[in-house]
Amino acid sequence: PNPFTENALLTLPESYDRHLKTWTIYNISGKISHKFISTGTELHLSGNELSPGIHFIQVLTANCRTIIDKIIVIK
Repeated sequence: PNPFTENALLTLPESYDRHLKTWTIYNISGKISHKFISTGTELHLSGNELSPGIHFIQVLTANCRTIIDKIIVIK
C-alpha cells in the first residue's frame, strides 16, 4: 500500500525476472537514501528504514529498462 507505515512490498512485472536490477531510493531532496541490487522481482521495505515523507524509487535493469515511482512513508 502507498502510503505505508510499517512494511511495504514492491513488486515488478514478471518480465523483469532473472535480470539484474538496481533499486535506488531517493529522498525528496534527490539524495540517495538506499540502494539494493537483486535479480528478484520483489523488494521488501521497512518503514523504520525511511524517514517520514515522500521518496522516489528507481529500478534500473541491466538491459536499461527503467521504472520510477513515488512512495510515501507516514509515521
